[in-house]
Amino acid sequence: MKISFDPHPKPATPPERASAAPRSGETGFVDLLERALGTPPGPSAPAPAPGLEIAFRRAAPVPPAAEVCDRAEEILEGLETYAARLADPAAGLRELDALLGGLARRCRGLVSLAEGLPADSGTLREIAARVVLAVESERFHLHRGDYLAA
Repeated sequence: MKISFDPHPKPATPPERASAAPRSGETGFVDLLERALGTPPGPSAPAPAPGLEIAFRRAAPVPPAAEVCDRAEEILEGLETYAARLADPAAGLRELDALLGGLARRCRGLVSLAEGLPADSGTLREIAARVVLAVESERFHLHRGDYLAA
């Protein structure tokens, strides 16, 4: 796109202003709206801010099985983070121990949630137990010194 310079600019003219009062023969917007809707409009109110709608939504109760699955998934993601930090030679043992300590705390919550599941949730309980076992196994290996550089 090429922009050309005009050496003789034209004077700016102010735009025509619409009058506030309707012209003769015209009706106002409110009258048109009343005729279209058949009812007079009610008092207007500003719309709530978008953030308020989200903040005040009622949370639906989360089923225990879904909560166990979510918690187990969070712990497994934490184990993946731990594995990535374990592969990094710059990671210290204190950092790794802190990661596993946080995962162990989440595991205690997972165990209490899994114990509250119905009796027919054997498979989900087994998955939760295996997740807890994986975290505790990694803690054991770290504390035993399996990951110390030789």
